[in-house]
Amino acid sequence: FRFYSQLKQIQLVSRGMIQLQSVFRGSRVRTTRSKRVAQIAQRIELESRRALNNPAMCLGNRTDRALYVLQTSQSLTKIMDAVKELEASTRLSVVCCQVFTKVHAADILLQLIQSCNRSVPHMELKEHILLTLENVAQYPSLVASFAHFRYAEVFLDNVQVFRDKDGIFCLAVSLLDRISKVNDSVAQFCATHEHLKRLKEVYRVVGRHRLHHREGGKGSHKGRISNKYPLKKRNDFNRDSTIKILGEMIETFSALEPLPTPQRNNVFNFDMKAASK
Repeated sequence: FRFYSQLKQIQLVSRGMIQLQSVFRGSRVRTTRSKRVAQIAQRIELESRRALNNPAMCLGNRTDRALYVLQTSQSLTKIMDAVKELEASTRLSVVCCQVFTKVHAADILLQLIQSCNRSVPHMELKEHILLTLENVAQYPSLVASFAHFRYAEVFLDNVQVFRDKDGIFCLAVSLLDRISKVNDSVAQFCATHEHLKRLKEVYRVVGRHRLHHREGGKGSHKGRISNKYPLKKRNDFNRDSTIKILGEMIETFSALEPLPTPQRNNVFNFDMKAASK
């Protein structure tokens, strides 16, 4: 009993010393930090208090609200805001990614992608959708929820059509690479003559453009105009690394024995109500 009492006392003193050291180090850091860091910390503390006082601002509630808007709204503005909320929540929380896959939100997002054109608002929406799917695809147990040839076909279309847009191109290549590694049938689908030919042509074009820029080319007038309307999301996409991934995918698909191309009709003929359950 004496040994146990002394041990508890030593542990209590040790915890007290650790807490005292933590308070001292925290106080020292706060007094020596820069003005910019102090402003950021103040903003974080303010937002944390607001979230605690208003449960609707918590990440889980915001995710539920965004999914509801996505399943019911027809307004492009509301859908854009909902997709932005989903992109942030899936980037920050694996639980939100699990909820995302549970309600089959990927089906709705893929249908939205097909309805988008090359206008700036639609390209911004498409990039946020692909970012959301990329956040979910980071988890091997969740990427299988949309590792299917119908999604691969949408990614293939975006790789080909938006090869001049770094964000959409890089994200579409990354997602296609992820789902082809998870599902062998997706790899077989991409290995068909039609799709492999499309990938090789894209690889040839983007490789030629990369060589042109390295040699000092200024690009086309259309490219210079598009830079005046930057998308409001990440702009740190590594195009060279993506082209390398595309080349590796082509080599992998070329080594496979292709299967007959699945039927393209009614690829997205699913019940929206069933997807919302």
